[in-house]
Amino acid sequence: MGKYIIRRILQAIPLLLIIAVLTFVLLKTVGDPLQYLVEDPRVTEAERFRLRAVLGLNDPLPLQFVHWLIGDDWYLRDIDNDGEGDVYGERRGVLRGDFGESIRVRNRDAIEIIGEKLPNTLLLGITVYVVTITVSLAVGIFAATHPYSLADNIITSISFVFFSMPIYLVALIMIYIFAVQFRLAHDGGLDWLPYLPVQGMRPTRGATGTLAELAWHMVLPVFSLASISIAGYSRFVRASMLEVINSDYIRTAHAKGLSNRRITFLHALKNASLPLVTLVGLDVPFILGGAVVTEQIFSWDGMGLLFIRSLEALDAPVLILFTMMTAIAVVVMQLVTDVTYAWLDPRVRFS
Repeated sequence: MGKYIIRRILQAIPLLLIIAVLTFVLLKTVGDPLQYLVEDPRVTEAERFRLRAVLGLNDPLPLQFVHWLIGDDWYLRDIDNDGEGDVYGERRGVLRGDFGESIRVRNRDAIEIIGEKLPNTLLLGITVYVVTITVSLAVGIFAATHPYSLADNIITSISFVFFSMPIYLVALIMIYIFAVQFRLAHDGGLDWLPYLPVQGMRPTRGATGTLAELAWHMVLPVFSLASISIAGYSRFVRASMLEVINSDYIRTAHAKGLSNRRITFLHALKNASLPLVTLVGLDVPFILGGAVVTEQIFSWDGMGLLFIRSLEALDAPVLILFTMMTAIAVVVMQLVTDVTYAWLDPRVRFS
């Protein structure tokens, strides 16, 4: 297994390099992040040139990538447009742990900005996936052990409805019911009926808040995200469980007198979970990217909102780091998925 893991890591290095080059080129050629200064009469041409020189935007594109990779503290920059180098650069490059300074938020490193938003996104994303996997397994197993019954048909219908709905529609419906209508009913005399908060992570901006308040603010975004995933995941679990339940070794287990509970959870579920492992391995890395639409609707201060704001400002250092983190997470999760395959199915060999 050790040789397999090392081989996969070595194979990932050129892949990540290609992703870095493509992302860098696309973000650097899509527009000028300092274009707004042209319309500001208070900023002179010399000041614009100096700022572009300090940020390295005047350098040729290949040289900008080299500076992003290994730093520019060895490179003399011309900041007064006289054709001669004046000062050395200050960045050390990603290979030395320097991911650049944000263009949108001055004097803040990209990794510092992402570090502030990442915990909020991980909190929301991990909660969503715990709820999704738990409920999907329960619903999928129940539907598979009661195939074509009334309950199975109801679950199938609800799953198709949620799976066919876009996330923003689910979120808006949840807001309308559990925030708007419940509050109207609460204010109308039904004091026992609670209503759910819609915006932010805490009751007051800047407040610390309690764990209970945070959990209360998470209900709507978690439900909106999890409902669609549960609808899809539960169908995969049901289909896999039905296929495994009809296998010869399951019939043999029944013939030996094993209990249904032991057969279902010890023998059938282990093999039926392989498709679910594949789905989770593909989806989990994108937790880092945040739920862009959901975070905007519920004003959840995470990576999704950061991505939108950085994209609007063409903040290349933040966007490149954002993309590379997601790419690395995909590579790692695919490796974890392969190792999990071997644990669940002894027929899988790394050789």
